[in-house]
Parts: sequence; structure tokens; C-alpha cells
Amino acid sequence: MVRAYPFATGIVDWDVLIRVFTTFAPTVVFAAPGVFMQLTQLVKRRHILQDLRSSVDKIMFLGEVSTPALRSMLGNHWDARVYDASYGSTESGTLATTCLQDHLHTLPSANLIEVEVDGKVLPMEEGMIGALIVTPLNADARPVLRLEMGDEVEVIACPCDRDSLAVRVLGRTTDKVTIKRANIDTYGLESVVYESTRALGYMVEMTSDGDDARLLLERDPDACRSYEQDQIEAFQLSCSDHWGLVWNHVKFVNDLPMTTRAGGSIKSWKRTYVSVVPAEIVAGW
Repeated sequence: MVRAYPFATGIVDWDVLIRVFTTFAPTVVFAAPGVFMQLTQLVKRRHILQDLRSSVDKIMFLGEVSTPALRSMLGNHWDARVYDASYGSTESGTLATTCLQDHLHTLPSANLIEVEVDGKVLPMEEGMIGALIVTPLNADARPVLRLEMGDEVEVIACPCDRDSLAVRVLGRTTDKVTIKRANIDTYGLESVVYESTRALGYMVEMTSDGDDARLLLERDPDACRSYEQDQIEAFQLSCSDHWGLVWNHVKFVNDLPMTTRAGGSIKSWKRTYVSVVPAEIVAGW
């Protein structure tokens, strides 16, 4: 096992991290999704992804919530299976871990898990969608606390052999924006972005009232630009089908602001991927 943190100033940077890959040829990589996205963008621009990915079989995401569309997109680039390895927080500890089907199974022996639906806190059952409420049962020398995690989840069953129910984390309950009367969240938007386009990142620019909005897509350095308009049209059509939403403007750009690379563990989705702009700027779109 090799540990390498690319933000440890003076110890590891991106060049050192790349040398770790070439020297040790890792088969399994554990990383935060935001960090791994940055690495992918960097090595594609340097045209060395093909060499680095040759040994990698599995990629295990930790520390942030990721969407299936994001995992699928990165898995295609790295020719590897990407899993949402675990889910939890500093306060609660690990609440769920992955299976071979890439579903987050709860740990009922370690946590009492409930879901708040329409203001009522209820025992977890398949099909529920609501705010996650957790009571850790194995926190030594700590009081028993009932924690509102701040995440919205969907409770699902899994065809694998594990007995526990699984949760699909839909994002923070506060991380939603209203654009042209459509309620947009992390899970839904990322699903459409990464299923409809070859973008390596995105950013929403919108007015404070939500009446106008555009989407910036970070282009894949290896992708052919002649297909970008087709991808934009597919994205607009998918948004229209999902939410009845037509964006004022959608365009590909070479680079997005550094805030979009911070990852959910550092900033909220709304502060990382959503920018509120003055109404007068809309005229320039």
C-alpha cells in the first residue's frame, strides 16, 4: 500500500503522484472523487492516461458522495470499475459500504438508521425517500446521539447476497437550486451531464431569481470538437424531458474555475458548481 496526498505541500504534488503510478503500478486506487477528477483532467492533458491506467483494475471513492454517472464516466476513461466504496461522516463513522453491484449497504449492527419523510422520522424501509437520521451504536466513550446527516437518500434493495438494505445518496438536502421553476439537485444534474456529454466537469451560472441560467462544460482534451453541438442538443433535450427546462445557453470551455475542482468534501455543491451572476451579464450570453 502506498499513500500519496497531492495537496501535501512540499511532500507530494501531481508530478510525484504520477511517478507513484508509474513506479508502483497500482491495481486498486482509493481517492476522493474531486481529487480523482483533477488527476484525470491533468493526465489527459499530458496525454499519459493510457500509460497510467494500464495496471488499474478498481477505483474506490471515499470522502465525498459521488453519482453513478460520474463513476461510469471516470470508469470509461480509466478502463476500470469505479465503486462508491463507503459513506459516512466524522461524527457518525462509516454508515454504509459497497457491494459488487456498487450499492451502499447500511451497517445495521453498528447504526440505527431512520428516514424522515414528510416531517415524520420512520424506521428505514425499501422505497423511502427522505432525510437520513442516524444513531451510531458503537461509539465508545461517547453519548448516544441521534444525528440528522443533512443528506437526502433513497432506500433500495440490492440483488446481491447481503441482507441489509442499501441507500442511494441523492445529495445534501440544502443543495438544490430552482432554475426556471425546475428543482435541480446534484444527482439529477450530474446524471444528465455525464450521460449526455463527454464533459470532464461543469458549472451552472444563474441569476439570483433563477429565471436565466447557462451551463459551462469542461471539454475533454481528447474529444473531437465537431461533436460538441450534438452533445449540447442531447443535453438540452434530456433536461427538457426530465424537468421541462431549456437553458439559455450551454457551451464547452477549455477550463473551469478552480472552485469546481474543490470537491464536495471542501465546499457545498451550490458553492462549488453554482455561480450566481448579475442580471446584466446575461445579455452577454
